[in-house]
Amino acid sequence: MKSILLFLLVLGFIPIEAGTLLVGFSDVPPHITMKQGKVFGPAKDYIDMVAKKAGHNLIWVKVNSKKAVEMLLDGQLDFYYAFAHSSKRDLNLQFVNTPLAETMYCFLVHKNDPITYEEIMNTSIKILRPLGFVIIDALSKKRNDFIEIGGVEHRPRLIQLILSKRVRVAYLPACEITNDIVGNENIRMINIKNSKTKFYFAFSKKVKPEVVKKFDEILAELTEQKNSYLEYYSRTLKNK
Repeated sequence: MKSILLFLLVLGFIPIEAGTLLVGFSDVPPHITMKQGKVFGPAKDYIDMVAKKAGHNLIWVKVNSKKAVEMLLDGQLDFYYAFAHSSKRDLNLQFVNTPLAETMYCFLVHKNDPITYEEIMNTSIKILRPLGFVIIDALSKKRNDFIEIGGVEHRPRLIQLILSKRVRVAYLPACEITNDIVGNENIRMINIKNSKTKFYFAFSKKVKPEVVKKFDEILAELTEQKNSYLEYYSRTLKNK
């Protein structure tokens, strides 16, 4: 029932209250996830807080990052919660200036696989990556080596393919702050050199620039107060 209502909202058949924004997200546990139709996690709580300070309520829409771009271009979403810059996105979307988070990209391999970083980078090995994720500069020469799998919501399947050894190498961002990877003793992370990447709110061009500016001002203020998202997330872990 909830999915039908959300579909009608996105298509504009049900009016949205003034001040309410549609925000897209993908499952990235433990930061944000959806179970039984409910969205939860520290990233959801933090972004809700930012939106409230900006005078807006949010309706959360689960969507993979590639589809999110299409919906932003059509005005079916107001913003996506965490995009890295790319030439296409920079041309078609409005980014805030203050990042939500900065993380590293990594390769995932089975713990018993002796493959090295140099072997992955210098040989033609097929690498699994979530659909829509930007290929960072460090991997620009390996464009033909990637196999795409769904969106980031397919992370559990991606990890299972590594564990079952059906796939040798996978590629993901934010590995170092994602519990299904850090806490998995059968997965080995190999950090990609020079891969630190910043993720930002990215708004549809149909959203008024003053709304984007307000969100940016609040993010900058929170960062100045040592209350960036990653600092907020770190405190939630300590309080558990």
